[in-house]
Amino acid sequence: MTRHGKKGTPEEVSKAPAPSESAAAPAKLPTFRGEVANLRRNALEANAVLSEHRLDPSMFPEVKIPDLSGIVIEVPEPPPIEEEEVQEAFERLAFEAAIRHPKGPGKAVEMGDEVIVDLVGYMGGYLLPMTAHEGMRLILEPNVFMPTFGEQLLGTPVGQAKIVEVALPDDFAIEEARGMGAVFAVEVREASKVIPPDPADATLFQRMGLGETLEKSLESVLVLLLDQRARKMAQDGMRILMETLLTRTSFDLPPELIEAEVQNWWRRTEGRFLADKGLSQEDLETSLGGWMADDSLRLDAIFRLKSALLLFAIAKQERLVEDRKELKGFIGEAAQTLGISLDAREKSLARDFKEREVLIDQFVYAKALAYINDHVTIHYEGTPAPEAPPASA
Repeated sequence: MTRHGKKGTPEEVSKAPAPSESAAAPAKLPTFRGEVANLRRNALEANAVLSEHRLDPSMFPEVKIPDLSGIVIEVPEPPPIEEEEVQEAFERLAFEAAIRHPKGPGKAVEMGDEVIVDLVGYMGGYLLPMTAHEGMRLILEPNVFMPTFGEQLLGTPVGQAKIVEVALPDDFAIEEARGMGAVFAVEVREASKVIPPDPADATLFQRMGLGETLEKSLESVLVLLLDQRARKMAQDGMRILMETLLTRTSFDLPPELIEAEVQNWWRRTEGRFLADKGLSQEDLETSLGGWMADDSLRLDAIFRLKSALLLFAIAKQERLVEDRKELKGFIGEAAQTLGISLDAREKSLARDFKEREVLIDQFVYAKALAYINDHVTIHYEGTPAPEAPPASA
């Protein structure tokens, strides 16, 4: 496996069993405790890999708007929903509504418990990128998450950490590490004993809120699945649309822009989590290096960047974002969705430049996509063919 950084040492320690030779445990096991507030503040202010850098506008490429006339997007229809899918979805929702009895600090976790864990993976003493998870929820079973993972976590007290040794699966994100031994530093943050849901219990349907009987609940579950299916088709349609438009225009992205996008994605997820836990600069650099070296992440970053730049170019050329009243209305809708007043939302945006910037970006995307939808034909398989839009001027 390629190592993207130097060996790091977490700050807090506890005793750990001797690891296997194929996957040495980290020199110190992170307990994820300590002066987290200070660690987070110091990391975000002083850590170079977590710092956000403003990009020079001159590096953004010029985007030529493609001709939208005559474009027809065909969105394939997903397979029909089977009875088994409805039953499985009902069982998942019933489990979410099951009665839970939280376990206090120091209580050992048992099979069948619902556990909330933080974890970070290591291989040969080096942090393993893309293995950090914050607040992962698991139902404790012998092979949950990875083979023997739950079996080894059995008996761990709530609030304590443990080293778990595993063999990485064949579909692990880092190809070079597949099938190799690794160790995970795991903290059990919370645990609850779950009372299995009983369909004969009338209160179960009340807690689920989908109907007063099993039959009514199953009907509601089918409606939910159909709604999910429709939203998935809409998402697929947008993806196919953007892919089609990008084939009709050509522009290159500078490597610095792609790297900044991947780093920003890492920063908001794994990077922030590792910094909050007080892991070392070396561990952070190793984590970021793994993300930067991942080809699939870079391809996703390129697609997102090119799509965003194209939408911005369309909005600019067609003057779609000059109506300030419309923008205020968009902000008002966002405030309503969040359940806060428009005045409070505007005050928040006035204080937080980054939040305001993100919301304006979303407004631009929405306006540009609406404009595109008015000029292309999107046909969802299984629905009547739509009328073709008027030809572009």
